Amino acid sequence: YPTTPSQWMTFYNTTNGGNFGTGYTVNPVTGMPYIPQLVKRGDYTRVVSQFWADGPNSETPPGHWHVFLNTVSDYPGFVKKIGGVGPVVSDLEWDVKSYFSLGASMHDAAIACWGLKGWYDTPRPISMIRKMAALGQCSNPALPHYHAGGLPLLTGYVELVTLSDPASLRGPGNINVNKIKLKAWKGFSYIAYSGSTPLNAAGVGWILADDWMPYQRETFVTPPFAGYVSGHSTYSRAGALCLTNLTGSPYFPGGLAEFTVDAYSNYLGFEEGPSTEVKLQWASYKDASDEASLSRIWGGIHPPFDDMPARLMGEQIGNEVYSKAKAYWENQVMTVEISKNLSNPVCVGSYITFSAAASNAPENAIYQWRKNGIIVYSSSESTYQTNNITEGDIFVCEVTGNGYKIGSLPDTVHTQVCPASALNLKLMIQGFYNGSGLMKNVLENQGVGNNSTLTDSVEVELHKASYPYEMIAKQAFALYTDCHINASFTCEASSYYVVIKHRNALETWSSVPVPIGTSTVYDFSAAASNAYGGNMIEVDNNIWALYSGELNNDQNIDLLDYSILDADISSFLYGHSASDINGDGNVDLLDFPIVEGNVSNFIFSNHP
Repeated sequence: YPTTPSQWMTFYNTTNGGNFGTGYTVNPVTGMPYIPQLVKRGDYTRVVSQFWADGPNSETPPGHWHVFLNTVSDYPGFVKKIGGVGPVVSDLEWDVKSYFSLGASMHDAAIACWGLKGWYDTPRPISMIRKMAALGQCSNPALPHYHAGGLPLLTGYVELVTLSDPASLRGPGNINVNKIKLKAWKGFSYIAYSGSTPLNAAGVGWILADDWMPYQRETFVTPPFAGYVSGHSTYSRAGALCLTNLTGSPYFPGGLAEFTVDAYSNYLGFEEGPSTEVKLQWASYKDASDEASLSRIWGGIHPPFDDMPARLMGEQIGNEVYSKAKAYWENQVMTVEISKNLSNPVCVGSYITFSAAASNAPENAIYQWRKNGIIVYSSSESTYQTNNITEGDIFVCEVTGNGYKIGSLPDTVHTQVCPASALNLKLMIQGFYNGSGLMKNVLENQGVGNNSTLTDSVEVELHKASYPYEMIAKQAFALYTDCHINASFTCEASSYYVVIKHRNALETWSSVPVPIGTSTVYDFSAAASNAYGGNMIEVDNNIWALYSGELNNDQNIDLLDYSILDADISSFLYGHSASDINGDGNVDLLDFPIVEGNVSNFIFSNHP
């Protein structure tokens, strides 16, 4: 199918009409040749436009596909296997599953189609043709009645009224000369009736573009809602794909479905016809879908650009809805529930960890998080963490997989302003220890500022005291040469694990949760037991420090860190560098012993 407007003119056979298809020589189901059928194009297109009109007092466009489903279900000898495979099911099971999947396809097609109609709000042909014709022609500025927004002239189809036209077209006093005329269906004023029975057909001829109207009953106006995209095209392609999936075959049972209209049967209703018998025939469900789409163009209800995007959209809907419907009856429906590690109201600035629990989630599922409708995070991981929250923020997780997307119920976050709580920490870093219970003024050594009492900055995190120990607060603080940190957090009063992170030291956790909410002092340096798992090194008598040399942030001090240091020494790095293990401002052989010793001792981070 074409995907660009430039391809549509050829695809739709714009000037000659007709179906772009070539039909079938051999029945793809039976292998027997079809009986050729030649029909008059005018009869065929008129019958098609009315067969698929599905206006008032009809089964409606989505209902049309339920009629097809009934035809398939009642076809003699049709074997009722879901998807065309597996055991033969009972009539009741077939009806429940087939109506469920087809009804859902029509439902979702309506939502998608009317969502676009409301968004784009495009006009119908009767509005476009008459409006553009009133402006004039846009083909030649040298000709009369030129306007850039007018109709393009097309010899034999769209022309200017001239003095050589019949008086009925020129109008009284030649008032219509240089207006736009169209070669089209002439309309109801050319039909004679005996009561309500039409005695003739209006036929095709030249009419004023101002008088153009679609081919349908005079009492059935063009639908009073936007054209783009075509509902018929969306419904029909979704229905065709659903029936294809449901039956396991793209073809109607027996390779043929048909609808016969007798000659002069008054089937058209508002004009005489058809003049010969017309059999609408379809080998595949898509054949019927394509014809439904073309019927709206031939009937003047939709232009081509309303059609093709709707077909492509309907195909996706038909496939995805059937897949989801199948998941229901196979008890494989994916559901998503979300939770967060903090209860409402949440302290402003706290880190919230949202977790999604998806049942029947497929492999390689994608978790997409939305805040107030906007996508903020997408990952294969089922958690999302943020401290960017305000009162009333609404979070939803959508999980994509198995060809469809399912969303969780929303979680609304309520906030409160919590008072700041002081947390006074003391800690040493192995490489920076300078003796006598002090550390070097590392930043000054590395050319950052001139504060001789400042060692470096560290990141302090607070993690919940229970599994899975989610982080609820994080902030960078200054670490002074006397090993103290003046930290402060605005979070709910509770006990939390205190986690220290530094650019070249091993991540270290407090041995126990530390109470936050009152002024608290916690001294890592006083004892190895103050770190989780005793995970510190004694750098002086009863003075303990965080291990140095963790350069690649993988929570291990190993040969990978060793190689980074080796490369940086070879590059003669100096200044503010994580590879400056001893904090003297240079990356050199003096930094090697600390890393080498920790590598040899297989040092790694220890935490709950």
